[in-house]
Amino acid sequence: MNSELLEQQLKSADFVLLTQRQLEKDFSAVGFPFDAPFEQEAHSTTFILKEIQHQLQQIEKQSSSTFHQLLYQIDVPENMYIEALSSEDPMKQLAEIILRREAYKVYLRSRF
Repeated sequence: MNSELLEQQLKSADFVLLTQRQLEKDFSAVGFPFDAPFEQEAHSTTFILKEIQHQLQQIEKQSSSTFHQLLYQIDVPENMYIEALSSEDPMKQLAEIILRREAYKVYLRSRF
């Protein structure tokens, strides 16, 4: 999913809410749910990215195996993960990758 299409989709409150619910589902699967209001109302992309970063930091502090399990659950390619680790702000980069992957899942479900 290219950046332009993602930005277009993320202008739709319904799409954003579905993406947030997908995030909630995958993070909950590894024992790190978001706060309740997260999946109940559509938020800005900036807010979502900050929430993802916060959750990633919490997971990484507690368990590297859970962290890697989450990345597998979301289907983050290894090369993207490695690239993010070498960036200036790895958690920010990973949050962006995760948002893109989750939005792509929602997009595919809506098309097929």
